[in-house]
Amino acid sequence: MNKKKKKKSFFVLLFKLTVISFIFLLIFSVLLGMGLYLTYSKNLPKIITVKDYKPRVVSNVYDKNGTKIGEFYREKRDIIAYEDMPKIVINAFVASEDGKFFEHKGIDFAGIVRAMIVNFKSGQFSQGGSTITQQVARSLLLSNEKKISRKIKEAILAGRIESRLTKHEILYLYLNQIFLGHNAYGVQAAASQYFNKEAKNLTLAEAALLAGLPQAPSKWSPFLNPDKAKERQVYVLNRMVEDGYITKEDALKAANERLKLHKHVDHNLQYAPYFVEFVRRYLFSKYGADKVLDEGWKIYSTLDLDMQKAADEAVKQEIEKLDKEQGFRGPIKRISSDKDIKEELEKIHMESVNSVRGYILFPELWQEFKFRNKMFVIEDKKDKSEHLSMKTAPTPIDKGKNYKAIVMGINEKTQEIKIKVGNVDGVIKKDGYSWAHPGKLGQGFLRKGDVVYVAIMRLIIII
Repeated sequence: MNKKKKKKSFFVLLFKLTVISFIFLLIFSVLLGMGLYLTYSKNLPKIITVKDYKPRVVSNVYDKNGTKIGEFYREKRDIIAYEDMPKIVINAFVASEDGKFFEHKGIDFAGIVRAMIVNFKSGQFSQGGSTITQQVARSLLLSNEKKISRKIKEAILAGRIESRLTKHEILYLYLNQIFLGHNAYGVQAAASQYFNKEAKNLTLAEAALLAGLPQAPSKWSPFLNPDKAKERQVYVLNRMVEDGYITKEDALKAANERLKLHKHVDHNLQYAPYFVEFVRRYLFSKYGADKVLDEGWKIYSTLDLDMQKAADEAVKQEIEKLDKEQGFRGPIKRISSDKDIKEELEKIHMESVNSVRGYILFPELWQEFKFRNKMFVIEDKKDKSEHLSMKTAPTPIDKGKNYKAIVMGINEKTQEIKIKVGNVDGVIKKDGYSWAHPGKLGQGFLRKGDVVYVAIMRLIIII
């Protein structure tokens, strides 16, 4: 009996010690939390309201007829009202960045735990588990430095934002403020920058691509890293399926939708660079750089774009004439191996194709996506005719325009230079190169593998 009593007394004591330890640990945690809150809540930025939100917005310059010829900005942003944002865009960003956004009060503790595990395994501060609300706090009120103190302040501010703004207001701030790469801030500017359209017209596939960018815009850029961008887009579509925003069928259709990515156009350099620069300097001196760069002005000028284009073309022709009078300066570069020549010809071909189209296709034509084991997988298409037809179709060229060409050989008998522009064969006859080399060919003037600029004088279609 004594042994049983002693054993029972031991367990009772152990239980009491455990309870006491738990109570002390709880009190310590509460006091620590209060101490951290009091320490880091001092001198925090004031929470803004939607009415207070005045972000940096791009100012546009127009000619006398209302055609855009330039833009001034520190952050390229165009504001879009929450009501004008498609539901599919909102759902894509929520699923990608903060699946519990409509449930939490600013902080996702489960997300923080996941981030801590990842950071512990990697041995560095690589993830923060930030919610959309925390990202708003960081973007509008704090810096991006990765420090524990900043994360604590961010969490405190996130709680205050949640108590003062509605979820829709937070999303309005987030979707207009966030950086999405290639100078684009906010979904409206990103829709224009990537797809040459307004945000309200984005498809599911386009919305998923943009929603995958916030954490690392350069790493997942479809222009810089198309393969990684595709993986990220598929990840967002997976998340949307998991959260019930779309069906598997919707996701599959979007994953296999071929997008047209429009190349960025620098309006300041496209039409009248010297005139636009004059306007910029004048406005800066009269009103100050901050107002011009940040306040979204509409600036109407006296320039007539049609007349400007005519003047530019006249100057270009005279410069080319003058340049020709200076004599031939030699090839752009020289390529020695047949392999390198082939690669250069393919590059010239695709440059010409993309120049004519004004956009690039995303994803590549031979990629196809299927759904297996709750995840998308990438497969090669069995039918590659579409891709092959683009690769083997004649390189698009126009009469009178200049193109890069590669010298494929010299015919000393006919005194002709054989060239290729992409996959189109051509010849330069004596009257086409005599200004540069009046003597006979075969004396080191040009050789196979030389890259030169040529002007297409006559197109002959062979059937």
